[in-house]
Order: sequence, then C-alpha cells, then structure tokens
Amino acid sequence: MLTSRSIHLKDFTSPGGLFEKYGRQVFSANSFQHTKEAAAHFKFVSAFKAQCDQAQPSVTHQFITKLAGINKLLRCYTQNVDGLEIKAGMDAFPEKLVQLHGSIHFITCSRCYYQREWDEEVTAAFSTGASTGCTHCLTGISFVQVSIQWVDKSYSPTFRDKSKKAFRLSSG
Repeated sequence: MLTSRSIHLKDFTSPGGLFEKYGRQVFSANSFQHTKEAAAHFKFVSAFKAQCDQAQPSVTHQFITKLAGINKLLRCYTQNVDGLEIKAGMDAFPEKLVQLHGSIHFITCSRCYYQREWDEEVTAAFSTGASTGCTHCLTGISFVQVSIQWVDKSYSPTFRDKSKKAFRLSSG
C-alpha cells in the first residue's frame, strides 16, 4: 500500500519521486565524503522532515492502527520513513511495527550507531547544511545522520537486530 503517497508525500522511486527530483546521490552514504554533497543532503533532509512533521496520517494508516488495537494485525511492515504510522497510534504497538527503511524522526551516530530522537539542535544544524556530533561517544570524529536506509550502504547492526527479532516473533 502506498499510504503516504495518498496524502501527497513524495516517495523515492516513482516517476517524479525524490530520486528523480534530487538525484540518488543525496541519499548515498558516499555523499558525506564531499562537503558540498553532505550540505545538500542535510538541507534536503531537514526540509523533508518538516514536510513529514506537517503531514497527517491517511485513513489507511488509521485503519492499520485500528486493526492492531483489536488484535487483528500480526505485523505492519513499512518502507516509508515519514513516521505516519506512529502519528496514527502504532507507537502503542511497537512489537507490531517494523520500519524497514528507518525513520526521519531519529538520528544515528556514524561511529557507534547510538540512536536518538531528532531535536531542535539537529534541526538547527541540518537546516544550515551541517551535522552535529554524537552525544553518546563524544569522539569529535563522528557525525550524526538521519536514521534512514542509504541506497548504497548495508543496514546498521541495530536495525539488523530489530529485524531479526521481528521475524522471530512473526514466525512463531
């Protein structure tokens, strides 16, 4: 189901989608090797998150949450990074929600993989094209990035662990 497209949030791969409009390099882990590309990425992500923050869940998002609430939903797998499932109330059922491509609402350290919620400090940095340091490992050599899956990078160890746990739960 393309529930987020129904409320006019652009997806990544459809004609006129984000890859076509901005190019795949904005979503590449390699973009951080070049200051100009990294700045473009952070600015884009900041603007995209603002759009996601303004968006409201569709009727389909609400229906999926309703199914979870009456115990008729085994699992909700989503490739969307917009977090609309959470806004619709799926945060009440964390064991049933698997965000396959991550979430725009979290950031992850490039070194230690510590994850935390996006906050005003991140908005201030990303909107100017800069990153911010990790509050956990404090090395000064790491940077934080939005917690979404990159087009050219394998999943983080944290994500792989969550996915394995979800699969074990669903296969009984």
